[in-house]
Amino acid sequence: MKAPFPYLKAVEVAGLANMILVLDIVVRTLLVLITGNVLATLSLSFLAKDIDPQSTVYSLLALVNVMTIWQLAVRSIGLARFTGASMAKAAAWIFGIWIVLSGILVGFGAVVRAAFGG
Repeated sequence: MKAPFPYLKAVEVAGLANMILVLDIVVRTLLVLITGNVLATLSLSFLAKDIDPQSTVYSLLALVNVMTIWQLAVRSIGLARFTGASMAKAAAWIFGIWIVLSGILVGFGAVVRAAFGG
């Protein structure tokens, strides 16, 4: 973004965004206790019934998690505020990097399943 910003402010934004992960862990624990399903999350995979957790479709559905999107939005807001960039530009970078990394992980999982007959 080519704009200087204080390091400790960036640490503060990262810390606040990671508090959402703490809430995510609490919510997941409650969902597991209520549903009895150890894979229960606040994602689209929670709505799918009788789907194979080892399938690529399940992996893609599990990526669309409310808490993850919330965390990425908080990081985007922080990046936009500290760099002076627009919210759209900051969100494009934050969500873009997440999409690329998630795509690599899901793709790697699909290749490994194909290679080992899973």
